Amino acid sequence: MSYGLNLNDVEEERVEKFRASHCGTIYYKVWNTGIGTKIHVCCEGCKAEEDISDYDSW
Repeated sequence: MSYGLNLNDVEEERVEKFRASHCGTIYYKVWNTGIGTKIHVCCEGCKAEEDISDYDSW
């Protein structure tokens, strides 16, 4: 669940996969790049971070 972010199907799938394999509270880091929006999903508990950006949609 993206809570206010407009994620596409590819990004939502990546978030769910990340959430299933990590332990803590999930949060997002978002950057506007001028071409598109770069999105990282992070786990507060184990300090993991993964880029879920769908670069094909840019």
